[in-house]
Amino acid sequence: MRGRIILAAGVATAMFAGPAGAQELVGRWFGRGECYSRVYDVGHLQLHPGQQVGRIWIGGRSGDARPSAREVNFGFALNGRPGGYGGLAVCRDRQISLACGVEGDGGGFRVSQAGGGDLQLTVVDRLQVEGERGASPELGRDQDRVFRLRRAGAGACRVER
Repeated sequence: MRGRIILAAGVATAMFAGPAGAQELVGRWFGRGECYSRVYDVGHLQLHPGQQVGRIWIGGRSGDARPSAREVNFGFALNGRPGGYGGLAVCRDRQISLACGVEGDGGGFRVSQAGGGDLQLTVVDRLQVEGERGASPELGRDQDRVFRLRRAGAGACRVER
C-alpha cells in the first residue's frame, strides 16, 4: 500500500508541473533546432495506398526561447508531386506531448514520444498549409494522420522547391 501512495504522489507532481516542467519537453525535443523527419519508401507506400505523404518533417527554431511555447517549422511533400509544403506552428507543452497550432488557421497536431528516440506527429483535426503551387490537401484523414519521425540532420528539415 505504501508503494502505491508514493507512486500516486509522483504522478500528481508530474501532472501539475509548472513552467519549469513546461519547458522540459519543448527544450528536449527542439531546444537547439533539432530536426525529425521521415521519408516513406516504396514498400511502405504500397502497404498504405491511401497515404498521400511521401516525406514529412518537423524542426525547432533555435532562436525561440520562450519557456512555455516554441515555434517549430514543419513541412511535407506528397507522393509523385514536385515541391512541398511548409509552415510554422506554435507548440505548447501538455506534460506528455506538445499541442501545436498551425499559423494561418491551418489546423493542428500533437507531438509525442514514440520510443527509441523517435517522435510521433498526430494530426488532431486537420493540417493544411500554403505552398508555391497553392494550398496543400488537408491531412488528417485515413492514412495521413499519424507519422513516426526519426532524428535527422538539419538539411532534412526544409521544403524542397
